[in-house]
Amino acid sequence: MREFGDSAKALYPLIKIDQVEYELAKKKLYKKFGAQGLALNDIWDGDGNNDSAILTVFRHFDSADVQKGAWGGMPKTGWVLDYPTFERIYYDLVAGFDVYGNVTHQISTRMYMDVLRISAEDQFLSFLPKAQRLTYRKYWYRGALGRAVLDIMDPLYEKNIESRIPYRNPANSKEEFIDQVLNRRLNAKVRGPVDEINFHDPVQEVTSSRINSSAELEREFRKITKLPEPYVQNMPEVSFLRVRMPSGDDLVYTLLHNIEHLNVKFMSLEEHYLDPINDDLVLIPGFQGSYPNFFFDVTLDRMGDFLAALQKLTPADDAVYADFARQFGVPRMDPKFWETFDWFNERYRRDEPQAAGVFDLNRYENQ
Repeated sequence: MREFGDSAKALYPLIKIDQVEYELAKKKLYKKFGAQGLALNDIWDGDGNNDSAILTVFRHFDSADVQKGAWGGMPKTGWVLDYPTFERIYYDLVAGFDVYGNVTHQISTRMYMDVLRISAEDQFLSFLPKAQRLTYRKYWYRGALGRAVLDIMDPLYEKNIESRIPYRNPANSKEEFIDQVLNRRLNAKVRGPVDEINFHDPVQEVTSSRINSSAELEREFRKITKLPEPYVQNMPEVSFLRVRMPSGDDLVYTLLHNIEHLNVKFMSLEEHYLDPINDDLVLIPGFQGSYPNFFFDVTLDRMGDFLAALQKLTPADDAVYADFARQFGVPRMDPKFWETFDWFNERYRRDEPQAAGVFDLNRYENQ
């Protein structure tokens, strides 16, 4: 604790004191056995066949989904889990979690998970050039209060040992590191399918008015994903899209409104830490999320109109979005609502029989 000064001691609850002692002991051990810095080989390769080596977490309001593989394009943040961190996440959120626990239990669980998240993020940063680590960390925790609390309560422990990974452009090291993990460290079996929609350079092209195939459709999707555009702010957090194909073998996609945060350090007043001008869309084949906010049901020959209308939405005009939702979606009072709901549930059971359940409509929008 002396490293952080006597004034910091009083700010640490017991959970933080334990975490400080743990981090200092880990730092000492890593320095003893790995003073040369971390390398790409320090990332687990799944033993060549385990497809859980890389996971994508999608957070939806107060729930989350985990998908095997790399989905959704280049992430803002990343975690590297060593076994102790993984084990502590399990005991915090699974074995030791009480669904019916009191407020103290809920708060302590959230506080401890906050500690574990930051520890995993910092371990990710240890693979980047030491000169870039604080730059990334400060971007992940923007806002004066967020940075102040982070610097006092959760300082970056490992700042001085250089990574052994060579980087062509250190200023772009996060993206280079993830690319090296996906394309050099992991084989195709472990990495899983390549996300062709969201991993792309910005595409500034006019949406085609006529779409004739699934390949053309996914090419058009690339023009609206991972771009911070005003139309994104109108979209629900989780939407299911049914694309009716001429063959009858309809396609399903999930549209995720990726809500940008200045930081996720605090448990309350989340609305004060949003950065809506940097919101973007992620489009995933199949189902993501258990709480759909809206259903869209569009024939392939109208998908060009759907995408063009989507890009004309503006945050300040709810009436335009309501018209868009009625034109291409299924509001709760639509006579087709339950038929559509049943179709999505049946399709979920067909495509993912082990994971499937009944979608929860508690957050469905009443457009």
